[in-house]
Amino acid sequence: MSVRIGVVGCGAAGRNHMECILKTGGFELAAAADVSQDALSMARAKFGVESTFSDASEMMDTVPLDCVSIITPLRYHAPIIMEAAKHGLHVIVEKPLSADVESGRAAISAMESAGKVLAVGYTFRFTENTRLMKEIIDSGEIGRVLEVRYISYGGNPWKESQNMTERVREDTIYGTDGGIVYDCGVHAFDMFNWYSGSTPVRVSASGACTKGYPFPDSATAHIVYKNGVRAVYDYGSLTRSTPINGVPLVYMFIVNGTEGSLTWSYGRTSADGLHRDKDVLRVSSKSGCQDLYPKYDKVRDVIYSEFKECVCQNRLTGHFPTPLEALAATELGTRVVAEMMDNLVGAQGTI
Repeated sequence: MSVRIGVVGCGAAGRNHMECILKTGGFELAAAADVSQDALSMARAKFGVESTFSDASEMMDTVPLDCVSIITPLRYHAPIIMEAAKHGLHVIVEKPLSADVESGRAAISAMESAGKVLAVGYTFRFTENTRLMKEIIDSGEIGRVLEVRYISYGGNPWKESQNMTERVREDTIYGTDGGIVYDCGVHAFDMFNWYSGSTPVRVSASGACTKGYPFPDSATAHIVYKNGVRAVYDYGSLTRSTPINGVPLVYMFIVNGTEGSLTWSYGRTSADGLHRDKDVLRVSSKSGCQDLYPKYDKVRDVIYSEFKECVCQNRLTGHFPTPLEALAATELGTRVVAEMMDNLVGAQGTI
């Protein structure tokens, strides 16, 4: 069965998704929609998309599709999901599910009423390292989970120049819809929920707007779960430092248990960009200390392959979180950002 898919959002991320769709057997890239005519021209020229539209609804009205992939700015996720539900289409959407809990809940309800699959692409649910950590947790090797930590530091704490391509991306991610802590931090918040196996009951957080955007780009959050698990989110920039090939200089997930611990360190890249350390997952337990070397990758080919099976079976399968689990990450993210906005510290302008 060939699955006819339409892509909504043909920017840099959308191009990556279209490439993965074409590499994944069983898909027909039937249509694309974007407000940018340049992006649509690229979709036609590079990926051979014959039917392109400036409006997603028109695309769904015009082209027979089985499903859509949504890779737009966050605020458009829920409205496009609901439009897809009206057209009876399955949906795969980039994380986060939605810009707020209410619209996310409405999107889930619309897809349930339509009887169609809603899959949210949380990559850490699929990658080898984070899945292996979950398997070790579930095996009981490190005992009962006590604490989960996420640490990420890299990049400069100032805005890129107006003429820089990166500035366009920053203005979208840092300046709208809760900022980068919400847009990207939901990966960690989903992991916290997943690894703790519980629901958050208390959230405290503070942050700083070092880049001058309205939402914090440096943040620390403490989360307490119903079962007693503690989680710590620590994110920020390192002055006069630039990530190599987009990779943060410090990137770690830590899980502490009653009988052992897990520490995953993302491999660092040398300043010349030529050398990279291996990703290391250290497992410490009663049986000793062992270093494993699972490779981190966005595995979008795996994600789309599993989504194709979801479409063919008309049910959510594989490693996707349930829509309610995706909504839980959205809810935790909004709580963290709200706490940070109430507790802003440090310089509020550009350093």
